[in-house]
Amino acid sequence: MSFTEMARSRGLTPDSVVLEQRVRPATFDEAEALAIAPGADVFLLRRLRRLNGLAVALDQNLIPFQVLPGALIQDFTKTSLHAAFHSAGATPVVADAEVEAVVADAEQARLLEAAEGFPLLKVRQNFFDAQGRTIERGVIVYRGDRYRYRTRLVP
Repeated sequence: MSFTEMARSRGLTPDSVVLEQRVRPATFDEAEALAIAPGADVFLLRRLRRLNGLAVALDQNLIPFQVLPGALIQDFTKTSLHAAFHSAGATPVVADAEVEAVVADAEQARLLEAAEGFPLLKVRQNFFDAQGRTIERGVIVYRGDRYRYRTRLVP
């Protein structure tokens, strides 16, 4: 479930402040993780995510540009990234996630309206489409007091 879907399912109003939205060449490590050529175009999206106007998370996504060729003209202040994937025919069907506790650095603290050193929940995710290709690498950092991460593990 995307951030937007989760929010709406709970009767909350999600929105975003776009901090960065651009295309750039993939590094060697990014290219390897995304199974694309080094230097191939990737779309970078960084957003401050809010629920009912309160800062909840910082979200950074890296996507092979060929997967979302219209990404630069999307308004990601209101549009869900996962809705854009669906529109592009690249629906995420599987995700690998890694969760860890971290503390806020100066930039995170400022954007999330918290003190430096504030507890955060960092989630690294790789999303895959039905063909098994990696369509997104994401890192989202949540305020520890404004978000609870839930998951279901299935054998």
